[in-house]
Amino acid sequence: MAGVAGGSSPFVNEDGTLKVVNTEYCPHCGLPSEFCGFAPEYETLCKPHLAETNPELLAEIEDERAKGFKLVSKKAPKVAAAPAEAADPAAGAESATAPASGEGAGGDEAAPAGASAEGGDPSAPPLSP
Repeated sequence: MAGVAGGSSPFVNEDGTLKVVNTEYCPHCGLPSEFCGFAPEYETLCKPHLAETNPELLAEIEDERAKGFKLVSKKAPKVAAAPAEAADPAAGAESATAPASGEGAGGDEAAPAGASAEGGDPSAPPLSP
């Protein structure tokens, strides 16, 4: 593997091979411990665990939280409705079930027994599929 162009990297050895990086995962939220501050269970589970196992990392996370980064809300964001179809639910339901022009609208589909494809003469033979 070739070395990193333009300088050194914390993940690449001098000979160009990748360094082995051991990542500690939190047993409570499942995230790498550096990201526990973003977990919903941070205050109740992760923070006490970090206080016991890695107080230096806990101090870093608390400093970052004090600077004001905002945690992601537990609620899903509102998604804007898709244009046209979502604005008129009746039109969306109709367009999902009705064939588009040229797709079976000209009598290409088999009619139920006893009816013609045109819906007129019930004595006409049914169309074959």
